[in-house]
Amino acid sequence: MTDHTEQTAPAATRPRIRPARWVALGVAAGAGALAVALLPPPGRTAPLPPLSWLTVLALLIAALTCAALYQGIRRDLGLAPRVAAYTLGGFALIALTKFALGPRAMYEVNQLTTFESWVTPDDPAGATLTALGVLALYLASFTLIYRVARRRLVVPRAREGGRWRRRGLLILITGVVLLVTGIAMVGAVVLLGAVMGASLYVGAVFASTLALLIGTALAGAAMLLTLAVHEVAERARLVGDAAVLVSFFWLGVAVLVLYHALWIVYVLVLTTVWPLKVVVPK
Repeated sequence: MTDHTEQTAPAATRPRIRPARWVALGVAAGAGALAVALLPPPGRTAPLPPLSWLTVLALLIAALTCAALYQGIRRDLGLAPRVAAYTLGGFALIALTKFALGPRAMYEVNQLTTFESWVTPDDPAGATLTALGVLALYLASFTLIYRVARRRLVVPRAREGGRWRRRGLLILITGVVLLVTGIAMVGAVVLLGAVMGASLYVGAVFASTLALLIGTALAGAAMLLTLAVHEVAERARLVGDAAVLVSFFWLGVAVLVLYHALWIVYVLVLTTVWPLKVVVPK
C-alpha cells in the first residue's frame, strides 16, 4: 500500500508567502497612493483628465506592486518564470484598466450624461462603496478561476493536523457568520450602496468609446491569470501539495484588494481636480 505521508511535503518546507512580502505589497500600494496624491496633475485645461497622464500613473502603480508580486512568486513560492510572466502581465492589464482606461471612460460618459445617484465616486463614502462593489466582481472572477483549477487537482489525503486546522477554520468561519448575521441590516445598507456604486461605474465604463479596449484588456488579464493559476495547479499536483496553489491565490487576492483600496484615493484626487457632474435624486 502506498504511503501517502511520504508524498506530502513537510509542513516546514511547504511554500508560503513570507510576512515581509505582505509588508512589501502594502508599502508598494502606499507609495502608489503617495504618488497619486503628490504628482502634480497637468491642470484642468480640458474637461477630461489626459489619458497619457492616467496611463503614466497606472504604469507606475503596476510597476510598484508587480515588483513585490514577482518576489513572492519567484522567491517565496519558487514558481517558474513563465508563471511570473503570466501573473505580472495579468495584473498589469488590470492596473491599466483600473487606473487609466476606466476613469477616462467614466469621465467621457459623464460629459454627455449627468450621474444621478446617491452613490457616486466623488465623495469618500461613494468611492468606498463603488470600490467594494467592483472588487466583489474581480474577486468572484479570480475565485472562479482558482476553483476550476483546484477541482482538477488531486492531492494525497491530508494529515490529521491539517484536519484539525480545517476544523478550527470552520469554527472561526461560523463565528464570523454569526457576527455578520447580528449586523445584517448594516450590511444590507452597505451592500445596496456597493451594488449601486458598481452599477453606475461599470455601466459608465462600458457605455464609453473605450468599452471595446477595456473589454479586451480584461479578457487578456483573465486569460493570463487563468494560465498562471493552471500552471501553479500543475506544480501543486506534481509535488502532491495544494499549499502552493492556496498561497498563490491569496497573493492574488491581496493585490486585488490593494488595487481597489488605492483606487479610492486615486478617484478622489481625480474628482477634486476634474469634478463630476452629479445630481442626487430627491
